[in-house]
Amino acid sequence: MMVNNATQTETFTVGVVEVGNNLTVQDGDGDSFNYTINQGSSTYTTSNASSFTHIDFPESASRHGEYTLQPGERKQIDVEGVAPNKAIVVLVYDEDDGTYRSIKTLSCSGAIQGYRVTSQKGGSDDWTMSTHQCSNW
Repeated sequence: MMVNNATQTETFTVGVVEVGNNLTVQDGDGDSFNYTINQGSSTYTTSNASSFTHIDFPESASRHGEYTLQPGERKQIDVEGVAPNKAIVVLVYDEDDGTYRSIKTLSCSGAIQGYRVTSQKGGSDDWTMSTHQCSNW
């Protein structure tokens, strides 16, 4: 589930990436680096000082879609059969700012039963939160 509680339009890009693989991230200065997908749940949040302008999935990733949501909108999708050695990756892009707000990842040792990523507006900084449920069977 993707939820836009921010005050601007957000695009959520969803893919499945093998744990240990890298996303290629480019910042506002044009510098690139690799962001490694690890086991478990993680969040990489950008700041005004180091905003991300472009993120590429590895070629081996399977992309599940790009969903542009207006403030207050939500979208539920099914991402089935995510193996324990793979992670769901959600990129959250601020349309008005032209930068990525965050990279959210989730990999479980069992089945992923639910994953909710919510963009928020809080004080002077925008942020993203998530909740998830994993099964051990």
